[in-house]
Amino acid sequence: MDKKRLLLVEDEAVTAMDLQSNLTRLGYGVPTFVATGEEAIRAAAELSPDLILMDITLAGPMNGIEAAEVIRTAHAIPVVFLSAHADDETLGLAKRTEPFGYLPKPCGLDTLVTTIEVALFKGEADARRRKAEEQLRAVLEQQKVVLANIGVGVLYSQARNILWANPSLLRMFGYASEEIQGRDTELLYPDRETYEKIGREGYAAMAEGTVFKTETRMRRKDGSALWCHLVGQAVEGDDLKNGSIWLFEDFTAHRQLEEERERLIGELQDALAKVKQLSGFIPICASCKKIRDDAGYWQQLEVYIRDHSEAEFSHGMCPDCGKKWYGEHYRG
Repeated sequence: MDKKRLLLVEDEAVTAMDLQSNLTRLGYGVPTFVATGEEAIRAAAELSPDLILMDITLAGPMNGIEAAEVIRTAHAIPVVFLSAHADDETLGLAKRTEPFGYLPKPCGLDTLVTTIEVALFKGEADARRRKAEEQLRAVLEQQKVVLANIGVGVLYSQARNILWANPSLLRMFGYASEEIQGRDTELLYPDRETYEKIGREGYAAMAEGTVFKTETRMRRKDGSALWCHLVGQAVEGDDLKNGSIWLFEDFTAHRQLEEERERLIGELQDALAKVKQLSGFIPICASCKKIRDDAGYWQQLEVYIRDHSEAEFSHGMCPDCGKKWYGEHYRG
């Protein structure tokens, strides 16, 4: 196991040398000791010790509590206070620096070692926690960049109140962040009926641990309609108390094209229903010009055409037939 390195801050030289000797003999690394708060801050930055044993009462303008606060803020090095003064006021001031231990002077070696080992253990745990928090912050920052630039609207809500929305969703619905922060998601729906329907179906699905998906009409700030693919999921499995994440994908343009296509198909079908077309081979008598229908009956030409089209007939006589039947003087 690596030797733990300690920094000793003590303004009484004899006490400092005695502690340094004992701690070294016990297996700790104590490369030096300093006597003032200012020296403690410089040594902490240069040596990066695993633990600092800090006397509260120090020579000079800065006491041990003030030095510990600077070191904690800048380097997060664990500090154990040593003091011959244990009054309530001093303890209260020391607690503000979040020390990893507090020992009265003088104290036995067993008590000193136990306090040091506990402080080192807590210091390592604290270092792991801070590293994990830094990694989490880095991940969250990366996710924030992704969510800010993704083309899909993202919304985080609790009990249907909007806690956060990404820029894509704000642009999609035409709101500024402060306009929807903390408001009920009902403002995004076209009517109360749709809002309640999505609430019933969506939260019932999420309460069972499943992802809710649907397509629904929504409403922009200016009142115009848009169609969205809607996906909802609880943040933690089927537990809705920590809120839910919703994704909104605008497919209004596609929906409008579909509606226009359906409208045109409907108009075409209506037009075709009104048109009776004559097609294929039609049997016609070479002499009288009657036409044989599908049932095998012979019909006058005009009757057959009338029944199979929208055409109507008016009767008259062409010049040739008029001359044939009424002579050369027929004028039609």
